[in-house]
Amino acid sequence: MQATYNKYTNNIEYGSTTAAAWSAPSDWIDISSVGSNEINLLVKEGSGIAFTVTTAGTFSINWGDGSVVNGLTSGLHQHQHTTGGTPCSLGYNTWKVRIYGAAADITAFRITRHTYTLNIQYSPVLSAVLNVPGVTDYSYCFSNTTYDLYCKSMLSCEIISFRDASTMAYMFNHCNALASVTLPDAWGNVSATATYMFQYCYNLTSVKLPASFGSVTQSTYMFSNCTALTSVTGLTSWGSCQNATYMFEKCYKLTTFSLPESWGSVTNASYFFYNCYSLAYVTLPTSWGNVNTVQAFFNSCNALDGVILPSSWGSITSLNYFFQSCYALSSIVLPSSWGNVNSISGMFQNCFKLTSLNFPASWGSVTNTTYMFGQCNGLTTITMPSALGSALANASNMLLSCYNLKTIVNFEFIGSNTVQCNLAAIIKDCDFLQSAISNNSLLSDFGLGNTNTNKSKITSVRLTNPGSAFGGSFPAVDVSYSDLSIAALNLLFGDLPTLVGKTIKITGCTGAAGCTRTIATAKGWTVTG
Repeated sequence: MQATYNKYTNNIEYGSTTAAAWSAPSDWIDISSVGSNEINLLVKEGSGIAFTVTTAGTFSINWGDGSVVNGLTSGLHQHQHTTGGTPCSLGYNTWKVRIYGAAADITAFRITRHTYTLNIQYSPVLSAVLNVPGVTDYSYCFSNTTYDLYCKSMLSCEIISFRDASTMAYMFNHCNALASVTLPDAWGNVSATATYMFQYCYNLTSVKLPASFGSVTQSTYMFSNCTALTSVTGLTSWGSCQNATYMFEKCYKLTTFSLPESWGSVTNASYFFYNCYSLAYVTLPTSWGNVNTVQAFFNSCNALDGVILPSSWGSITSLNYFFQSCYALSSIVLPSSWGNVNSISGMFQNCFKLTSLNFPASWGSVTNTTYMFGQCNGLTTITMPSALGSALANASNMLLSCYNLKTIVNFEFIGSNTVQCNLAAIIKDCDFLQSAISNNSLLSDFGLGNTNTNKSKITSVRLTNPGSAFGGSFPAVDVSYSDLSIAALNLLFGDLPTLVGKTIKITGCTGAAGCTRTIATAKGWTVTG
């Protein structure tokens, strides 16, 4: 399910986000009762079932078809179910596999490939209950590193305890049918990572997490591509987690996620809700804490129409693509300062419903605003900072295709008073902008970005800083296909500093034929058009 934006109705259109809770078929064999240090599996017909068990002593396996093997030791164990079984209404026979009687803790368990075929294998496991608190590593428990084994039939799993576990990376990766998972109340001794834990669990609709991540250090891609996931509950603390990038990437139906009140030790939350098409509203913690980058945090959250930001950006340095393609976002209150932020490229690009925005009073340390409002075709008014920045070096295409933009307050302060700034194509395709514009920053490039098929209604351009070096791309100044009159072009020529080898392009300007080009050429400029 993918949401779409209808430009004619200004509506977000996406499918239903409701999903019924999963329950096991009534005629499945009950495997819920499991003793300590034991594992129960429900399996169906298939090419074979195989898993590895690691323990210091011996143990037994009851394969569920009359075959019971005692005195087993660590290693690969496999079986083919060819007789008996319990029929179920879904059209296949089932067997209960029991791993029990271990003389010492089972310290590792993993579904693996059998030797009956060399082809890609699909494990017949339908359900699993693991009561093995001594397992130290759950990584790839129901997947593998070579992607030639898949647990695509598993619908449910219950883990009783994570007491001794250190990692669960890729634990349920590619368990496409998984609909129900029950986790322990605590992560126990997990001290490494939960990365990719549920990635590609397309059928999973809800998960209750332990209240705290405890000692878990990473949750990157944890729910990536869980396209049916509607809610994640339970989490009240990030514990020791430091990296949460892409945690909910492509969770298309996620409507809500209650963030803990604090980010704790998290430093990187980039792409956190990337492509969460149904996410409509989020309450963030009141502080970003230790987070230093949130690039593309809400990127492509098509339905997002409300979010309250913390009052400060804290230690954050990059806001690139933060709200990109948030089609429903109509307004946002920014913190009063950019703080440590240095790049805001594409921050609101494709926010079609955004109608107005007030910037902080200062550019702060911002260096890059390229495409910041690209395709914000609902934007009508924007107020820039009221003073030149000291670091802004690139604002090219900043207002690209803002078709309905009528007013830019403080346009003269876009740029820097200490570094040369690129303003190429800054208001390209801003069709309704008809006012005279002036800029007083140091410039490396300046361009309106017009073409012969889309002439600008801008009537005057003034570039008033004599220290501009125009050392950027060719042409250094491009006001082509605009409504600049003879008088307006002559004023602009007069603004140009004396430089050798620079070009100003005036092709298609209203006053191009009658302007006094010698004003510019006398300063070393070439006038084309």
